[in-house]
Amino acid sequence: MNIYELEPLYYDLCKRLTQLEEGYKRLEKVLQNIPVGVIVLSKQGWMTYVNRCACQILELEKISLCLYWDVFTDDYLGCSMRALLDGSACEHRVLLTIGQQREVEVIATASEEGVTLLLQDRTHSLKLERTLQHNQQLQALGEMAACLAHEIRNPLGGIEGFASLLKQELVNDEHRQMARAIIDGSRTLNALVTSVLDYSKPLELHFQMENMVEIVKESCQLSGGQAVFKALCKSSPILADKERLKLAFLNLIRNGWEAADHKPVEVYVDQHQITFKDYGKGIASQHLPHIFTPFFTTKVQGTGLGLSEAHKVIRAHGGKLELTQTSESGTIFTVSWNHDSKHSDR
Repeated sequence: MNIYELEPLYYDLCKRLTQLEEGYKRLEKVLQNIPVGVIVLSKQGWMTYVNRCACQILELEKISLCLYWDVFTDDYLGCSMRALLDGSACEHRVLLTIGQQREVEVIATASEEGVTLLLQDRTHSLKLERTLQHNQQLQALGEMAACLAHEIRNPLGGIEGFASLLKQELVNDEHRQMARAIIDGSRTLNALVTSVLDYSKPLELHFQMENMVEIVKESCQLSGGQAVFKALCKSSPILADKERLKLAFLNLIRNGWEAADHKPVEVYVDQHQITFKDYGKGIASQHLPHIFTPFFTTKVQGTGLGLSEAHKVIRAHGGKLELTQTSESGTIFTVSWNHDSKHSDR
């Protein structure tokens, strides 16, 4: 074969090489932009490819052509890389926590060429799943509470009525005082039943364009010294039921004031967020999953409806109520919303 016969083969080879390079660049572009972390390890443990998403999830600068064990411990991603590379294992799937709050699903697959790792940030989706589960539990609890409340209300009316008649017939002051205690107890229970029934009903909200800064300011004024107000902006327009929001904020203020042994709660309002900071002893870790659950309370005189009612009203405004900090020096609740917030799940 002479040089003239080789020339077309050379040009065909160059064309194929160009096509391969273009295909590689397209694949590289896809892998760099997909919302899944990808790490490829050679049989010797060299990280031959790490995409942008993997670096973001692992909170690292761009890494490539490094030995895996120079950057991570062997089981950092929930499984032994040495076991996968030497054939002791072929696939591994695990959900683990990286850093402070990031929850990541890791899928590791071994092959003759090495190991491919896929990293999916599940933090947001898991949070949504937990929120949905919590809402379903609240709905079931509300329905059960409404049924019980109806059953309790009827005999309560009878108890109060007969106690009132008995009080009129009694002459002994001590006995009259006992009858009075029965009447007061019945009325207290009836008020609690009414609160339960009100909580279980769908919210009927009347939306108007309002200034959130003014709503928070009026709530603090109505608290009677239980809150210290500070505005970090002059105006924050929102579609809202002003009176229902004021009651929700009053519940948050009263909750912090009681938790801090009657020390004023600091309330800050900004464009998209309201902060309620108290100086109590914080919330015990075992109680954190239940703080917005109706009827859960650690107070002797509490009903457990204050925070859950505030959560319900704020959520109906398209906002979000969150516990953002708790320690022995106090607790911080935040309310956040968007300027275009309208009523949502009532």
